[in-house]
Amino acid sequence: MDLDPPPEEGTRPEHLILANPQSGSAQGSRDALEAWAGERGHTLVWTESLEQATTMAQAAAGTGQTLVAAGGDGTFQAVARAALRGSEGPPVVGVIPLGTGNDLARSLGLTLELEHALGAIDAGHERHMDVLEVQQPSGGSPWCFNLASGGLSGELAEALESEVKERLGPLAYLWGGLLQRDTISPFSVELEVDGERWREERLLNVIVANGKFAAG
Repeated sequence: MDLDPPPEEGTRPEHLILANPQSGSAQGSRDALEAWAGERGHTLVWTESLEQATTMAQAAAGTGQTLVAAGGDGTFQAVARAALRGSEGPPVVGVIPLGTGNDLARSLGLTLELEHALGAIDAGHERHMDVLEVQQPSGGSPWCFNLASGGLSGELAEALESEVKERLGPLAYLWGGLLQRDTISPFSVELEVDGERWREERLLNVIVANGKFAAG
């Protein structure tokens, strides 16, 4: 991997990189990512769970560190939600796409090549994005970045194991959809626009999209 040399000492911001070792291409990228972080003096943590990533991101938010999520869409969502909760203004969160679908990175027009992603972070490239606020009956964080969904896509996300996604890549979503086709049933959805009831439908899946891509 051929990257530009790191910035001079004293001129580079400190990054906290929270990496998910279970993400699709994480193991194949591990040595290069560790070398890059070490050369630049960044802190790289291979997290044991999304809960750990959330806790560490929330503790670091507002401290001056730039948070970087290295993983898939779930990793970014965990880190970015914590950054929003812990920051007074709009936070800056870096993206190193190591997941299976990398839908958010694609929606932002980011390259999926590790070398290019690390180079973009070195250069401080930023993209501004809107955030969806989703009110959930169960509570939890209301912030959503790429899309909010329910029905088939939600069941599919819960059913797919990380080993399957690592082996099949984006095709895992197609495979999972075929497995779910005989078990999913329509459900009633009432749609409101600007606070007014618009229509009611029987649907298999609902997606409210902030980005352009879903399931790779």
